[in-house]
Amino acid sequence: MGLYRTFISLLLFSTMCLSFIYLMQVNDMELNARQVDYGNGSRSTKNSESLADHEGKYFDGPRELHTQSHWARVPFTTLTDSLHAFGVYLDDRYRPNYFLRILILQRGNNPTERLACKADGEAFNTWAERYEMCENHGKTYTGWIYSCLVTYNTKPDLKSVILNVYSQNGSLINSQQFAVTSLSPDSSTSTDISNLHRNIRNLSFKTNSNLGVLRSNQTLPILGSQNQKTPPKPKNKVTFKTDQRPGVSIGVCVPPLHSNLYIQNLIDFLEFCWILGANKVFLYIHDLPTDFIHTLSFYLKDKTHLFEILHWDLPANIRQKSYQVIWNNGQILAVQHCLYQNMANFDWLLFLDIDEMLIPKSVYNWQDLLPTVLKGSDDNVAALSFESAFFSWDFDSQVSSPIKYLRHLHRTKRTTVLHSKLLIQAKNVFEVGIHHLSRAVTDSMRVIRVPAEVALLHHYRACIQSDTEWIQCDLVIQDTSALKYETQLSASRDHINRLSQFT
Repeated sequence: MGLYRTFISLLLFSTMCLSFIYLMQVNDMELNARQVDYGNGSRSTKNSESLADHEGKYFDGPRELHTQSHWARVPFTTLTDSLHAFGVYLDDRYRPNYFLRILILQRGNNPTERLACKADGEAFNTWAERYEMCENHGKTYTGWIYSCLVTYNTKPDLKSVILNVYSQNGSLINSQQFAVTSLSPDSSTSTDISNLHRNIRNLSFKTNSNLGVLRSNQTLPILGSQNQKTPPKPKNKVTFKTDQRPGVSIGVCVPPLHSNLYIQNLIDFLEFCWILGANKVFLYIHDLPTDFIHTLSFYLKDKTHLFEILHWDLPANIRQKSYQVIWNNGQILAVQHCLYQNMANFDWLLFLDIDEMLIPKSVYNWQDLLPTVLKGSDDNVAALSFESAFFSWDFDSQVSSPIKYLRHLHRTKRTTVLHSKLLIQAKNVFEVGIHHLSRAVTDSMRVIRVPAEVALLHHYRACIQSDTEWIQCDLVIQDTSALKYETQLSASRDHINRLSQFT
């Protein structure tokens, strides 16, 4: 009898323990669903039924990447197992010196190989200096900018360059030819600089000649000095077909899209960018299901001058395990690629995720916002930084619009700089971060923090309670600033619905 009582007691105790563990797991799942920043990827399953009623068609297909043949690719060319190049650019912003900027996906922080640049026979043949991109977060694969000094007395007319990789003992491992893209649309984009010195720490090294590469032992000036003059504004900035709007040209860069998304949310985002004054939107596609791609292609088929799709083609050995070995599918690499690839053609570049939108408060669009913020000369301005606020679907809404920008009209009262985004003046930037300016072309360049009452980044996601800021998710106010775009947004949605099979 005593043994029976002991057995029953143990059974009841085990049941209570299992119930407690289950409840803790459910609570953790709810917490994680609220904390993860979905950005351009996976969304929470919380309230999925009510969301589906509003957001339109939702795709949760296979994780295999599908693309259309007419979409551009960002090619990652393998130099070695540790080095993959995905863009080479001629930088003339530090005249009389010219540099080749090489975007590199690199394994580890200290590869044993050395990279050198060669072109036009023996016209120049120089070592590359390495600069680590920000926000690699200690992952196995990281982003770098390699720089080679081009030893010409006049502007080189480089169409291609050979990248040579050498081992530690000086033997040639690999040699690849790359097309070169100029960062300036014409020869009038930069100012001659008579006194160019290196004064930024951790960006220089003394080279040696043990590999037989033609290069003196001077320190390579990757960046300009404090006294460097600002390059003048280029003439005839936009050199390819975009929306021909008056004033400055604005491009929007959207880092790699992946996983589960609502197609209608993405299309509303693209239409809203157009309404707000974007000349072109650049979408980087990493991992989306087939039916999503087909629907997106249908929508974009007559809008190639407004939107460009880029297949973010990570190397195969990284693609299958990208979540483990590289931060956020190479987000920081895609950001630099969009900066350097479009610097010659756009005055300003705005970096957004598709759950965000920059809303001017005192004017109607981004074109009108710029003179309001700059108030005069913009030569020494590298970026405008915008605070953000959460427009969560958890907040009460009395509006039943199918368009999220018109439905979510309540936000956190306090704004945050942790999730701020940048509108950068491309010619004045060397490297851009996700939420901050990492490096301007000179240290004298300014970043202007724009007050929330002038313009605010609307972040349409679950609110994140931060220990480092005064964000309070339960302190909410009404913000109807997006309603001034209701007529245009609704007209765009109606037009799309008439043209396509989804509603």
